[in-house]
Amino acid sequence: MNRAKKTLTEAVQFVPIITLAFTFIIKGGVDLEQAGPLFVVAAIMAIGITSWLHILKVTQNPILLASNIWLLLGALAFGVPIPFLATVFSQTNAALLFASVLSVGIAQTALKRPTGFIGMTNADPQTVRRLSVIMLGLSAVILIWAVLFRDNIRLGGGLPFIVLNISRRILIKRAVSPKTTPEA
Repeated sequence: MNRAKKTLTEAVQFVPIITLAFTFIIKGGVDLEQAGPLFVVAAIMAIGITSWLHILKVTQNPILLASNIWLLLGALAFGVPIPFLATVFSQTNAALLFASVLSVGIAQTALKRPTGFIGMTNADPQTVRRLSVIMLGLSAVILIWAVLFRDNIRLGGGLPFIVLNISRRILIKRAVSPKTTPEA
């Protein structure tokens, strides 16, 4: 896959979460219950984009896969609605998103997926495992950060999301050698 296609497939994976987050970022606050319809729209987008990329056999960004799980849970919480789940969302804000990220990371690392939690193909398994463990540690720290700053969507949600995704890209870029090609 050429560089332009890689960039496009990476960028398109951000569309569902940005669809939801954009309103929060502009307002500077979160009203998850009012965002119920946006959760549903973003979840439908996530299903479509994830399915499309899976059919194309594109390695997907594990952070964004976890974000898609969070969007689906949000759609259930506020779209169905499921009061208990809605309460959990309302009390945790973005911390639940980062708990989802950490859970996906643990699963992908424990199951020894070829791309690991880093989402990197064509790398030796030791490199993938090492980078996945680094991402797990960073995700755990970010989860704690998100809990501490759960009342501030920019500090507790936006900033750690950006840090996590940029850190992933930096780790992949630094690990790339002539034998390794980052796919996501």
